[in-house]
Amino acid sequence: MKTKNAILLFWLAGAGFLLGLFAKLTKDIFEHDDVEKIDRFVLLLAEKIRVSDFNGAAVDLTALGSPTVITIVSLIALLILSLKKDRGGTTYLLAVSVGAGVWTVVMKHLIARERPEIIPRLVEVSGLSYPSGHSLGAAAIYLSLTFLACRHFKAFRARLILFGVATCIIGIVSLSRVYLGVHYPSDVASGVFLGSAWTFFVTGMFSHRRISYGTNKIDLF
Repeated sequence: MKTKNAILLFWLAGAGFLLGLFAKLTKDIFEHDDVEKIDRFVLLLAEKIRVSDFNGAAVDLTALGSPTVITIVSLIALLILSLKKDRGGTTYLLAVSVGAGVWTVVMKHLIARERPEIIPRLVEVSGLSYPSGHSLGAAAIYLSLTFLACRHFKAFRARLILFGVATCIIGIVSLSRVYLGVHYPSDVASGVFLGSAWTFFVTGMFSHRRISYGTNKIDLF
């Protein structure tokens, strides 16, 4: 019981820390000019380092966090989990996916920050800017898939590789949004913070459960 409580505390503490970062960044955007200055500086730097031959690749890479790709990845994973009769994993991923979508819509309309006009955009986008839905969705889904995969890879090296891949994808999606000029750096940072916080919270809620997987009972995490 103590071990289970410690695991739950770990996940909730992580969620609280990440949520705190999101709240602090959000507050600073409205109360301090420093965030705006950093946003402007990074966007202008992104414009300077743009390479026309890479622009097409940036558009392709940013799609890894698009609602369409995220939905397809989630549906494929949910199908596989359902076929494996992994009810706990299915419910877990569904909760993360739905929650990520809800948080994106709610926060965008609550904060209502317009998209940057500092540098030319390389793609046409619509809607509000904060937080970045691409970075939030990428953080939530790719982290949750990594946590699910870690149930089947107990070796530290294997888990390190899984987390490395997830981190790279999240980082690529986030950086591409700034490179394309469609988000402020603080938009993508906030998306990663909130998406990760939500995943940690849901993981904590499921971490102490035991679920049916085939004919055996195993820990979800």
